[in-house]
Amino acid sequence: MATVVLLASVALASHALAASTGRTAQVAVLTVHLIAASVWLAALVALLAGAPAKRLAIPVVAAIAAVVVTGIFNAHVELGSAHELLASAYGRVLDAKVALVVVMIALGLAAAAWRRWEAVAAVGVLALAGVLGQLPNPVSVPAFSQRHPSPAGTPVATTSTGNALLAVALSPGRPGLNRLVVSVQRPDANDVPIPAPGAGPIDVAASCVCGAPPVIGRLLPVDGSPALAGSLLLPRQGRWSLRLAAPEGAAVADVDVSPRPTSNETVVGVPADLSGTEANACQDEVLGLQVAAAEVNERGIAGGRAVRVVAVDSHGPDPGASVGALRALGARLLASPCGTPDAAAAIQRSASAAGIPVIGGDGDAAPWLWPTMAPAAVEGNALAHQLEAQGGNRPLVVAGSGPREQALAAVAEAALTGAGVAAPSIPLGEPMTT
Repeated sequence: MATVVLLASVALASHALAASTGRTAQVAVLTVHLIAASVWLAALVALLAGAPAKRLAIPVVAAIAAVVVTGIFNAHVELGSAHELLASAYGRVLDAKVALVVVMIALGLAAAAWRRWEAVAAVGVLALAGVLGQLPNPVSVPAFSQRHPSPAGTPVATTSTGNALLAVALSPGRPGLNRLVVSVQRPDANDVPIPAPGAGPIDVAASCVCGAPPVIGRLLPVDGSPALAGSLLLPRQGRWSLRLAAPEGAAVADVDVSPRPTSNETVVGVPADLSGTEANACQDEVLGLQVAAAEVNERGIAGGRAVRVVAVDSHGPDPGASVGALRALGARLLASPCGTPDAAAAIQRSASAAGIPVIGGDGDAAPWLWPTMAPAAVEGNALAHQLEAQGGNRPLVVAGSGPREQALAAVAEAALTGAGVAAPSIPLGEPMTT
């Protein structure tokens, strides 16, 4: 009993006690592992002292089986993934320990003359077990994505001149030639910011704490769009401060220019109409994807790889060309295209031809396109059901101006009307009266 208590105390001082979940189970399994290993070693010492092998056969076989089963469990818990067997120091030492255990089993099955060598291998196993106890296990070390949660990619920021909001997007956000897009929004009578086409031009002065020389440029209005766009040659990675001199006043936006992705990063490309008629909605979508990527990175969901969201402006006569640009930037999968239906269809055709998967969207699934968003009819009915369940009897549905938002609002309004609840809907940006 004293030996069991001693071994349990050893387990309590191990990595198992530091586990965030399943701590009791891990300590219990490790205690069984240590007890089984002790029985095995004690039997080996007894055999070397001349004890009959037949008397110890059953305890030894049971102990070896327990060591193997509990060892596999402990390795799974401590490593997190099989990749760490070679990628981490802990895994490599564990590999050597397992190899010596296999040698012990093989020598134990051989003639009695090999028992002294089995004992030598056992000493090696004990030494390596001590080394493992001093090394950090991979699951306790933050993954690459957790050390770099903020996804380096296309910067999207918002700043203000005092009279207008400026939505800023820098694509692709790498050293070299970049496209800077600024969308101007002004508040309406209800203080709701709405696109304000025709503003500009905007003069840009960019400076970097990285020591690169200042860069200047001019953004010009894009026909039929609330955005202004232009090119900036940013020679180095680092934090760049953009001073924007607009007709409404001056504003400053800070953006990060990031290096090329490493092998520990996964690039998600976003073909987005950053400077066209859907500029504001597409910039919001890129920003939303970056927020989602940061959440994925913090949780280490993608196998510890950091997800980087990179957008390319698809506005122009050939939206499908954005697929090739994103592929050149390292994207191996694309988010659902953002833009007009015709542009999105052209991008999806180009992606299918290039063999690049497109994930997301709520339309018909084209080749390599996997929908993840619920159809507007389903989401609208779910919204109506939620409002009805919460006892709402005078709801007001305020929807965006996009086709999906309008379809969702129409479904929700029809479902609520059918349930006897009046639910007028107002498109966002239209004057509201009370």
